[in-house]
Amino acid sequence: MNREERKKEYLKCFIKTFSENGIDRTPVKKLAGEAKMNEASIYQYFKNKDEIVVECVRLYLEGELERLLQVLSDPEEDFESRVRSFLNLSYETADEAKFIIQVLTSPTYSVMCSPIVHDFSKRILSTSSHADAEDEDDSAAKESAVQLLLLSIMIGDRVLGESSLLRVQVECLLHLLDHDGGMGTGVLQDRSFSQRNSA
Repeated sequence: MNREERKKEYLKCFIKTFSENGIDRTPVKKLAGEAKMNEASIYQYFKNKDEIVVECVRLYLEGELERLLQVLSDPEEDFESRVRSFLNLSYETADEAKFIIQVLTSPTYSVMCSPIVHDFSKRILSTSSHADAEDEDDSAAKESAVQLLLLSIMIGDRVLGESSLLRVQVECLLHLLDHDGGMGTGVLQDRSFSQRNSA
């Protein structure tokens, strides 16, 4: 494993540790212990804890962007399958998302990481805008708008920490789509999603 690969593995471990313990309650010594390295070794990779947090945010959002774009733009999946995949992704990454919520609500780290967060937002929005420009079909434009709404719902759900909120909002959104051409029928009929996330 080369230096960059090792650094990435350390960052993944740090994200998990920050998620479990909180950024403010996690000293560098704790990060080193969780990564099975001595504290002095951390400083061969990072200047200080602030740089660790910023690099964790960068790694997390790059991975999240890649996963989201795969789900949102998969040409082999129909709209309902993409919605289902999107929701599954939301729940698969919910624990890691605690870290990013801590960053966004921190007066210090939210400012430090704002360029990375803004870049993430711009890339998501530009993907949707690009799709809208290419699609003359009205239903494709609606799908793109719904995908952005789902992203917004997922972020709101993570901030509030209420998994039931996501389920209710998605069901309402898909119910509206059913009345406007039947786009959401399949996901609503998939009771496994509702049952799994009603707890």
